[in-house]
Amino acid sequence: MNRLALKAVFLAIGNIQLKWTMPATDWGMIINQFIIKFADRVVFNNKPATSLHKNI
Repeated sequence: MNRLALKAVFLAIGNIQLKWTMPATDWGMIINQFIIKFADRVVFNNKPATSLHKNI
């Protein structure tokens, strides 16, 4: 993706965040799906999601 397109996406996300007033519905289910599909990329409190199960 070229820089101009990336900048446009970044600015669009920034505008959406300013207007966002409600939390996502079913956020718990959403984050669980992210952990299942992208465990190596999800981070909680600076710890990868793959290390969370070791603390249980």
